[in-house]
Amino acid sequence: MLKDLPVEVIEYKLSEDELFCENCNSNLHEIRTEVRKELEVIPATVKVIEHVRYIYGCRNCDNNGIDNPIVTTKMPEPPIPKSIASASTIAHVMVQKFMFGLPLYRQEQQWKQLDLDISRQTMSNWLLIATNRWLHYIYERMHYYLLQKDIICADETEVQVLHEPGRAATTNSYMWVYRTGRDGPPIVLFEYQTTRAGKHPKKFLENFKSYLCTDGYAGYNSVPSITRICCFVHARRKFDEALKVLPKTKRTKTCAAQEGLDFCNKLFDIEKDLKEVSVEERYALRLEKANQY
Repeated sequence: MLKDLPVEVIEYKLSEDELFCENCNSNLHEIRTEVRKELEVIPATVKVIEHVRYIYGCRNCDNNGIDNPIVTTKMPEPPIPKSIASASTIAHVMVQKFMFGLPLYRQEQQWKQLDLDISRQTMSNWLLIATNRWLHYIYERMHYYLLQKDIICADETEVQVLHEPGRAATTNSYMWVYRTGRDGPPIVLFEYQTTRAGKHPKKFLENFKSYLCTDGYAGYNSVPSITRICCFVHARRKFDEALKVLPKTKRTKTCAAQEGLDFCNKLFDIEKDLKEVSVEERYALRLEKANQY
């Protein structure tokens, strides 16, 4: 776990004046060393980067009444004009919020601990502007590559949005998620929609003509030119739910729900064992092992 981390070595040695034996006053020699490792955490630090560009003119032209050709050095454009936010600062806010689930009002408190007054409204503007100005290009490119895959997994979940124009805060909206399978780098895309209508996956998956793995929701039936395949996690859940509603005295006996659950668990164990192998090996071994059941 620690092998790829930078290492700072602190040595504790005797000084030259201490290298003598207390018994006979002879010089001491090194026998061995003892090493104790600690994981050191360096808290977040902030700094200001000043971008200074120089502007040059010709004194000779200026002195002789000739148009002075002003030359300005090039400087990188900021991610957000007239803002103190650097790309790394915006990325930090995004990672904290979307990867670690840290709301902006809590991040506001973190900034205050660093003696910086950055409001949640300011950070929210950073996220919106950076997304619309830059990240949507990456999103669209990932969407393009997603549709080239042989298989796409899709699901949707309820979300509630505060202060959405024309909608109550308790109104259900939906976050649709689409992702690739195990082949190659994963592509995971989220799309917010106000409804669960099938027109949304139909539009998002336009031109996709391969396998779509979902639960049993009929809204995906509106996607043309695809082959629907079932998600075994959802299938297993139904066996588990059926088993839980049985009286406790009957749960230990053999029944269809228990048999279905055991079968799914065995298939899942196969997948765990084959997690690190290639796609071709996984396909062959999956068939071989699954046929034993």
